[in-house]
Amino acid sequence: MQIPLGMNDWEMPSENISRIRLRNMYLIDNPYSPDKISRVTRPTLTQFASLSSDPVQGIWRQAGSLENKWLVIAGNTLFSLSEEGVSSVIGTIPGTGIATFSGSIDRVLILRDNRLFDTDGIAIVEITLPDGQVPGAINCIDSVFIISVKDSYRFYWLNPGETTPDPLNFASAERFPDPIISIGIISDEIWFIGTDSVEVWQPTGDIDAPYTRINGRSFLNGCVDDLSVVTTYFQSYPCLIWVTDKREVVLGQGTPSKISNIAVEEKLRTATNFRAWAFRAAKNDFYVITTDESTLVFDLTKKTWAVWDSYEMVNWRAHLGIQYKDKTYAGDSLTGIVWVLGDGDADEGVSILREVSGFVNLEGNQEPCYNVNLRVNSGWSPSYDVEYPVELRWSDDGGFTWSSYRRQSFGLRGEYDTDVTFRSLGNMNRPGREFEVRFSAPVSFRLDYATMNDV
Repeated sequence: MQIPLGMNDWEMPSENISRIRLRNMYLIDNPYSPDKISRVTRPTLTQFASLSSDPVQGIWRQAGSLENKWLVIAGNTLFSLSEEGVSSVIGTIPGTGIATFSGSIDRVLILRDNRLFDTDGIAIVEITLPDGQVPGAINCIDSVFIISVKDSYRFYWLNPGETTPDPLNFASAERFPDPIISIGIISDEIWFIGTDSVEVWQPTGDIDAPYTRINGRSFLNGCVDDLSVVTTYFQSYPCLIWVTDKREVVLGQGTPSKISNIAVEEKLRTATNFRAWAFRAAKNDFYVITTDESTLVFDLTKKTWAVWDSYEMVNWRAHLGIQYKDKTYAGDSLTGIVWVLGDGDADEGVSILREVSGFVNLEGNQEPCYNVNLRVNSGWSPSYDVEYPVELRWSDDGGFTWSSYRRQSFGLRGEYDTDVTFRSLGNMNRPGREFEVRFSAPVSFRLDYATMNDV
């Protein structure tokens, strides 16, 4: 019989449900697998540039803006970074929080700790709002910057060539009176995402009233944190993804729709210090949300959730990122390293712990488990003489206690017929047995399927 392996990482400790693991892996199509999918290792991290000892707290690039310069904030320093990995210091962006960026052809606004800065890639100037109001969120449409006022539903627009907003250039997203948390742009639509609601506006072409609310496009989906909001693509069309005030994850494309499950929402319920980004790998599209407690990854291609982390950390070090051409670059949460994501075997020589689990339900009182066979990518080891182990353990009491790990060789290089089978695994008891596969060697790893009691 085939062992149903986890499609999502699932954890509900409040309901005494054992965790289903999909750790540092994701799903791809495989027509040769019984369920037509395989589980493969998440993208690996290779150092692209090292800017300082301070963590990366902002990274940005937009095609055609500032002659395609990359901007990176590490600590309080704003760097310009080339595609060859050469960096230069532009200046200082004070603050301790994560920065957000928005750019036109010749300028980029940077918002950090509710202070707004303007850079042309050479110098930095601080922007003040009329009457000393505090900026809350930023975005750009048609080279015009939209700037909200913190703790308010008011927003200003900053036209090209202006150094500060005209005091008369403002409007209010007041269909609902909650403050604006984030401003998202999808095609020609402006999404004002508040603490409790969303309003969708559009440009009018009228110089006196350049923006107006679209009737019937107001929704009761608030936002917990501006840094959870990401613009990306779903089914080839632009969309927004964010964490709501109810700690659900929604995808906005026409209307917001929930993409989180109750296990994800339970993790987010007490999460702190959100930051999110999205990227497209060679095989799938991902929304990555990192908190102090974990990194949760939604695969937009397969509509599944996984947990990704780095060695001896509860979250993934790649907590912010950008894409450039066919490559993805990520800022490090601990140091000023900029990583390039790839399909390697380890994170800059550091092992990745991959785990997948599956549960076999038992209707009778007891049943023997003669063997478990794993179909993996045997023979693709980089070594002709070093044996790398695949490990298996199991639990018959819902994950309360576990067996010790059993080990079987992954197979040396070229040994494509290696049989990864664990035998004589004792009797299974009701309600059933949870199996957990673990692999941590610096080797590319793919798990196609698992079977039990093969003859």
